Amino acid sequence: MLTCSLLGVKRLLSLLQPTDTPALEQKLSDLVNPGKFWKYSKHKTAQVRGAFFQLVCALCEFTPALVVAQAALVCPAVLLNIDDTDPAVLPSVWEAVLHVVSTVPDCWKHVNAKKGFLPKLWALLKEGGKGMAKALHPNLMPLLSKLPQEVTHPSMDFYSTFFTSFIQGLSSERAASSPSESAVIVTSVVECLRYCIVLHTDEDQKNLRSMLISEKLLPLLEEALGSPSLRNGPLFLVVTEMLWSWEKKAGLHGDEANSNRDVFQALLTDFWKEVGILFVRYVNTQEADPQILEGIATLLQVMCHPEGGNKRHPQKKKSVRICLEKEDVEKAAVKEGAVEKAAQTVSEAVREPTFGPLKTPHLEDLVCQLVQMCLLHVNDNKSETHLVFLSLLLRSFHTPRVFETLVDDKLSRRRAAASGEEPSHAVPAGAGGAVAEREGAD
Repeated sequence: MLTCSLLGVKRLLSLLQPTDTPALEQKLSDLVNPGKFWKYSKHKTAQVRGAFFQLVCALCEFTPALVVAQAALVCPAVLLNIDDTDPAVLPSVWEAVLHVVSTVPDCWKHVNAKKGFLPKLWALLKEGGKGMAKALHPNLMPLLSKLPQEVTHPSMDFYSTFFTSFIQGLSSERAASSPSESAVIVTSVVECLRYCIVLHTDEDQKNLRSMLISEKLLPLLEEALGSPSLRNGPLFLVVTEMLWSWEKKAGLHGDEANSNRDVFQALLTDFWKEVGILFVRYVNTQEADPQILEGIATLLQVMCHPEGGNKRHPQKKKSVRICLEKEDVEKAAVKEGAVEKAAQTVSEAVREPTFGPLKTPHLEDLVCQLVQMCLLHVNDNKSETHLVFLSLLLRSFHTPRVFETLVDDKLSRRRAAASGEEPSHAVPAGAGGAVAEREGAD
């Protein structure tokens, strides 16, 4: 009866014409004024709690002034219950969260974010949403877009904890056993990381951008190299999409000048330098792990031919797209009645309508460097592991420059044999060579 009553009021609000709503506001005020009404957020029956949060969403959408007037009761009832992971409640809770942070301008004055909200969020993320990632994680980027500075300050600590907890959720029991749950978490991690980088493009925020790449993104990619479940998920594809977006903002696609062009050129340079160091460490050793080499080849293949990844991980089209230019980020509020399908629509904010192969020369530079290393280990150590890895690289990168690398190595060995000298292995050490040289050129 109680559940039906709450849902009935919600239905009534949705059916009313805008001109009729003011006449009902006094009755609604009488309904929500008693403290007992807000205690339904803690009701022992999950269906009642779910109906309560659905009604809160409707109140935010159709009577926002009433919600603002009741902010002292609304905000704690919603924002301090984000850890309600009952399947009948969680989707409604998080829809209500997005409604409240969009409707009540000073919502964080009514709850202690540092002691009440964030600890519950960290715990929830570390547990991968407790099996509810599909309902929870698409809401996280919209939430980030509405968090004020007083909640995220200091930003280095906030984002470090946020992404550490986020990524830790991939190791939770449910995420580890469910490819679909893992895929949702991975996609949300990269979307949020991409959003945060676009949001922090000022010169004094360089350390934050570097931290997100070197301490969050790169370790996740490194883990995926040796993990078939992560490797076969959407991670490599969404990272490629992010890099493609950076290339576009850096002017590599012939687009109009971007005010942050230098920032994204530096991001690309730093990313490829660190990826080069990572790959060289795994390839330039006699005890190379075949599984990790296969992971490297798979990542490079997706970067070169993302259309193959698109077929394996099709991206659903969403109805709302939000511009993420720096000057528009603050305006990226949830649209269509404050929050209409917010968990789905706002996650589209960092998605490109279409994207293709990476155009940066860093990619081919790195491949040529790895090809040289493979040849060294194949010729000198008869390494079958490196021979298999070389064949995987050549399947995707059969370009003139890569084959020139093969020919040059063979000619170098012939000349060395004819002169009786040891062949010269001009394989760059570490992340040097072509990738580092390209950095200097940039």
